[in-house]
Amino acid sequence: MGNITFTDEDASSLTPEAREHLDVVADCFQLDADKLAEEMVLERIMMGGSLISKELNKVKAMSSRDAIVKSIFQTIFTDIVERCNASVSGEKDRAKGRVGVLDIFGFERMQFNSLEQICINYTNEKLHQCFINEVFETEKKVYRDEGLDPSAINFTDNAKVLEMVTGCNPHDVSGKTGATPKDIKAKMKISLFGILDDVCKQEKNTGVTYCERVMKQWTGAEDANGPLFEAPRFGAEEFSVVHFAGPVKYGTTEVDKVKFLPPSQWDKQGIDKSCPQIDSFLTKNKDKVPQSLLDFFTENAKNDYYQHITRPDRDGTVAGSASGAGSTGASEMKTTVSKFNLEIEAFFKQLLTGANPKFIRAHKNDTFHDAKTESSP
Repeated sequence: MGNITFTDEDASSLTPEAREHLDVVADCFQLDADKLAEEMVLERIMMGGSLISKELNKVKAMSSRDAIVKSIFQTIFTDIVERCNASVSGEKDRAKGRVGVLDIFGFERMQFNSLEQICINYTNEKLHQCFINEVFETEKKVYRDEGLDPSAINFTDNAKVLEMVTGCNPHDVSGKTGATPKDIKAKMKISLFGILDDVCKQEKNTGVTYCERVMKQWTGAEDANGPLFEAPRFGAEEFSVVHFAGPVKYGTTEVDKVKFLPPSQWDKQGIDKSCPQIDSFLTKNKDKVPQSLLDFFTENAKNDYYQHITRPDRDGTVAGSASGAGSTGASEMKTTVSKFNLEIEAFFKQLLTGANPKFIRAHKNDTFHDAKTESSP
């Protein structure tokens, strides 16, 4: 489906070479190819009780295509995980406990870093905080119990980085700082994720708008370890977060897929504005599947497996999302970072409630080349 391309017009259509790829997709899902071609370039919305068809330009048609692909992929992935879990669950009724294994991705610092990388790196920051609590804080308690000086144990506390990204400082949540629920809510609104969700509420806003808001809020932020945030040298198109493993630069605007340059550099570098692009923070965060296209697949796809994984009784599926959307629910669908944050918090709550975590360190020398890599759990 990713090979389906569109003409560069206000009312886009499929390019001639896209037809053979669309025919393959239609055959896989057992859909009418002509009807699928029509739905790929339209968005049908309810307005005043009537169904209105809105023609999509090239950028919006590509965004719609990518969104439905990701939704379907997520549903398939969920089904595979469920099957794997069921196959190794054993005799649950006889079990006296369980062992969970988490094989977590490491920090990422690519040639170009976007919303995916900041989510991945935030997860590693959360794991590092868990590592701190389970290893260093426990060791300090032993020192105190033995009458030894606990200040002899030094470690990097990354709580302020977590607060900057999502507003969730673990010391606030534990009550250590005395922060009230109102204080925590206020911090969430001005965090990198909170500002992103706020900026996404208005269609006119761009990645530059987001970067400007973030720079205004966080330039100069630091903790006991030093600076946490680095503003760009030129333009409001990127910023850096100083993670415990090292600084990572995140690009907030769309960039071309060859040189990874933001729009302000395209004319200087001779890059065509209609070039293949990586989406901005805002586009990725909205990640909105057009309801009409989602409904078209749900109602018309005859493929047995697709019908199985999108059946209405399954939570978290493409069909499950559709049943909760409609004319009113569509505007209430959560953003990428809000869904991500809910899932991460739920996971760590499970990890830290009644569990006894053990850590195995994996060193990957070609990811970060500085000494701070050694702190990674």
